[in-house]
Amino acid sequence: MADTPLPSLLPPRLPPSLPALAWALRTLSTSPGADAPVAALARDELAHLQALVPAFRVAAAPDRLPESTAYVVRHAADRLRRLNGAYGQWQAFDAAAYFDLTAAQTLLLVQVVERVRLVHVTFHIDLLLPSFQTAVRTWATQYAPARSGLQRGDVEALEVYEHAVAAMQASWRVAASDIQQARRLLAGDIGYLAANGADEERARWAIPANAQPGILPAETPLPTLTLTTDFPLPLARQPGRQRRLRRHRARNLRRKRR
Repeated sequence: MADTPLPSLLPPRLPPSLPALAWALRTLSTSPGADAPVAALARDELAHLQALVPAFRVAAAPDRLPESTAYVVRHAADRLRRLNGAYGQWQAFDAAAYFDLTAAQTLLLVQVVERVRLVHVTFHIDLLLPSFQTAVRTWATQYAPARSGLQRGDVEALEVYEHAVAAMQASWRVAASDIQQARRLLAGDIGYLAANGADEERARWAIPANAQPGILPAETPLPTLTLTTDFPLPLARQPGRQRRLRRHRARNLRRKRR
């Protein structure tokens, strides 16, 4: 049976994490399924993250940013930890209500997938960092259009592209540094370590073997604060449960008659 993502709205089409942004830069593409200008996507989708509740708001001041980010990560990790006991209370799980987010914010930040007997939840913390939002905005509004403009082949297009590359590399370095600082603060935090989904996120956005390094060297580190959790799908929601119960009862009846 195929995995079933729960949100029914159109999925977001901007990179939700640093590994995803690296994938977009190296493959010169938006997220799969994108069919609208990325500059408009950046404006519309990132605007939803400007009105977060305080628990998910990362301080923009550089001197407060690492501790503020770590606080948000711990809060999100705790929500994920308690989700195992809360999930079955919904007939249809309402991620926005549970995480105290709007529907649009939830679509950007949270992915809930029901598998045959498990629920897999991903929370994209990177998108909450102002510096990562800046990197995504730079990619969408400067780098991607400038890269497309190179097809014209004129001197002006090349100058615009070189300026965009410099801006993209600078914003990437700041975002990667902010994520790495928060990871260092959380290195001994049991709640974070239990929900750390960095390896999974990097694997999800693995760069194709034939991709060009582009503006990011192939060995560029890809830190991410992405969180994940898995827990059993409530029995009442498992596909084929009634069929399995009937088979179980039938076997028990046959044994009693022998």
